Amino acid sequence: MPVKGLEEALRMTPESFKKQFKVDAPKKNDDNIVFHCQSGRRSATALETAHKLGFSRVRHYAGGYSEWAKLEGQ
Repeated sequence: MPVKGLEEALRMTPESFKKQFKVDAPKKNDDNIVFHCQSGRRSATALETAHKLGFSRVRHYAGGYSEWAKLEGQ
């Protein structure tokens, strides 16, 4: 999901979220939400947005896909 639409998505009702994204809406106490992007900058922004909306247990992969791919030798 683009970070640009994240705040709007996280504010949706569970029904609207499921209808649009075809998955259950995340709950504010979920601990399995991890944001990631290419370099880690957008995921840090997503993390801040989610925290602002009360998602206190979300995380992000700071190194991004670039770091992961390098560590995996790709």
